[in-house]
Amino acid sequence: MSDFKLTRSPLGSGPLFQQRPAVFFGPLVDRESIIGSKSAFAGLAVALFAALAFASPLHAQSMSPMEAYVSMGLETNPTLLSTRAALAVSEAASAESRNAYMPSLGLQSRYTRSAGGRTIEFPVGDLLNPVYGALNGLTGSSSFPAIQNEEIRFLRKTEQETKANLIQPLFLPGASAWRRAASADADRVGASLASLERDLAAGIRDAYLSWIQAGQAVQIVEAAQAQLEEAHRSTSALLDNGLATNDALFRIEADLSDIRQRLAVAKNQVELAAAALNTLLSRPIDTPVDSIEIAALEADLRVYSESRPSSIDDRPELKVLDAADDAASAGITQERSGRLPQVVLAADWGIQGTRYTFADDSDFRTASVVATWTLFDGRRRSARIQRAEAQQRQVAAQRAAVVDQLELEVQAARWRLELAESNVLAARDGRTSAASAFRLTERRYKEGMATVLELLDARRALTLAEQQVLITRVDVLRALVEHIRVTTTI
Repeated sequence: MSDFKLTRSPLGSGPLFQQRPAVFFGPLVDRESIIGSKSAFAGLAVALFAALAFASPLHAQSMSPMEAYVSMGLETNPTLLSTRAALAVSEAASAESRNAYMPSLGLQSRYTRSAGGRTIEFPVGDLLNPVYGALNGLTGSSSFPAIQNEEIRFLRKTEQETKANLIQPLFLPGASAWRRAASADADRVGASLASLERDLAAGIRDAYLSWIQAGQAVQIVEAAQAQLEEAHRSTSALLDNGLATNDALFRIEADLSDIRQRLAVAKNQVELAAAALNTLLSRPIDTPVDSIEIAALEADLRVYSESRPSSIDDRPELKVLDAADDAASAGITQERSGRLPQVVLAADWGIQGTRYTFADDSDFRTASVVATWTLFDGRRRSARIQRAEAQQRQVAAQRAAVVDQLELEVQAARWRLELAESNVLAARDGRTSAASAFRLTERRYKEGMATVLELLDARRALTLAEQQVLITRVDVLRALVEHIRVTTTI
């Protein structure tokens, strides 16, 4: 397991919106080489291009490791990918609703071969042959031959029909409400996506802070271990010179054993925090994590918090409820419009017969205006309208409650940040006092004027003070993360 060390990340450093050139061009050509070189114009061109790159507002902005991980998580998180797909489905349904009055044109073709089936016998021979026989007797000729009875099949042996079909809606009373409902559903899914993105960003930032805190805790414990080892060497030397007893050495060794155990736990916490962060980023849990100094991280978070302010009305929680209200209103309109008729024009043109031909007697044309009107539905429509109105009242009540909750969240985030900042000042004062006390006790111990218990107690107090400073500084960062979650946009 590698040691935790805080270094500037290759992903970026400094404030989030500190501008950096998109490309590094290396050192510019010096004055002598420009004057004496045949490629002076090329060197000037490179220098000018580099200057423009440094001055351009379009060049890449640096990004802290935390915000780089937030961007990565927003792109790769499976839940977000699923919600984005759901948003695409809703947007497609909204696009479909906007084309309700567009005509539809289709082509239908049918060719049939048949055998058997029902027949009808027509006794034309039985009806006409007696007449024909009488006529032949009167005329003394055979001008009227006998004929057979006819058998007619209901099914033709072969038959085809090919036609183009046009359907044009003329009046759809619920079309506008359909569009509003589909648009509201897309808005609802979009707001849900924004809420998930906001919560995921806060979760990634919090997981990253846990990793930073765990790493800093490792450094504090390692510093305490180094000082205990130095005390062990000093006490061993004093023991060799008869200036210390074995109990002092045994006490230091016991504390060293305890500190080694705490160091192992602290390093394990680093690994666990990194695994939790990598899980949110949908990557292998053993992927290395880039670090940044706490002071730089705090500066980045403050810049982010101040650069993207938003009001409570912009919160996705309210937009979800607003979309639900729009959907209920559209539902009421749609149900009420169901009392009006739907009118559609249908037209067909094609050919039909026993074979494919475009003769005058084979083509046909039809045009129809079809009206559909529901006159009575057992009051089911009225019940659906009452249900949608009740949903509107429910959403209005929920929205009022959510507004109060969001206002409380904002105020609580501000109070938490103020408290965390005041706690940092108190913790730093305590660390300064503990550090001064430890230095004095260590000097007195080396001079034989303090016992090993006093030295260990002073070291323990300093370690606790340093841990308290770390805790309060991370609390400030977490308070900033919460403040960003409730007051800014992604």
